[in-house]
Amino acid sequence: NKDISIKILEILKIKFENYTDFIEKIDRILNENTTFYESINNIENILKVTDFSSLELGHYTSLSTALKLINKNGSHLRLTNGRQMNDPLEGKTLLEYIFGDNHSDWKPTKRFIASLTTVQDSLPMWNNYAEGSTGAMLIYDKTYLMDISELNYVGIYKVAYISLNSENNEIEIKSNNLFEEDKVALVTEINNLKDLFESETKDLNSDEKEEKKRVYLNKLQEIDFLFKKSDYSYEVEYRIVANTENKNTKLEVKVENNQLLNFPFLYC
Repeated sequence: NKDISIKILEILKIKFENYTDFIEKIDRILNENTTFYESINNIENILKVTDFSSLELGHYTSLSTALKLINKNGSHLRLTNGRQMNDPLEGKTLLEYIFGDNHSDWKPTKRFIASLTTVQDSLPMWNNYAEGSTGAMLIYDKTYLMDISELNYVGIYKVAYISLNSENNEIEIKSNNLFEEDKVALVTEINNLKDLFESETKDLNSDEKEEKKRVYLNKLQEIDFLFKKSDYSYEVEYRIVANTENKNTKLEVKVENNQLLNFPFLYC
């Protein structure tokens, strides 16, 4: 029965709402949210790195962490959950623009992130990310980056830095590692997402609008961490993103003691 099948799919969407790839597959079957997914995919394609031949990407870290990444047991990649990054405003700049209000909701994510940069000798970054300039800068092997980027659950992306133009209330992309046409395309796709949300919620009451917003938040977790405020554009950040939803074999997650709290890290 077609109606029963659709009902089952709708129930699965609610039960597994944080599994964004799974939800997209269901929506494709139901022919729902196709325009939304098109914009999400376009943004990912613009920011995704496929050629590493001219990139020298490195990672600032403390010496104690460096020893965990490179030791007698080999080398490891350590990733942080996308909702536990250093910046408390991580991803919220994009969401605030799309939703038109301050955004404070926290949504879980299956994505883990490692930060890279092309800037190898920045005093602010030495101070912020290398334990007060006492740490190290690790440079990634280009072949290694190419190999992991070809895994079905890993992508390497440029971070886009955005600012809000107070005169026209429009966003601008301030990234130094993007072509002008890519910046224009990103703004277009972000505005498409904003227009979609506004058109779908214009006739809803406050409760219904919040429910629609919740649905959008789940979908936007695929890209919200690829955007930061333009204040950080000097970092020229890239990100290795591991989507654990698409990883079939067991992943190693370790909790490391911290004076303030315990962070779960993903080791690959």
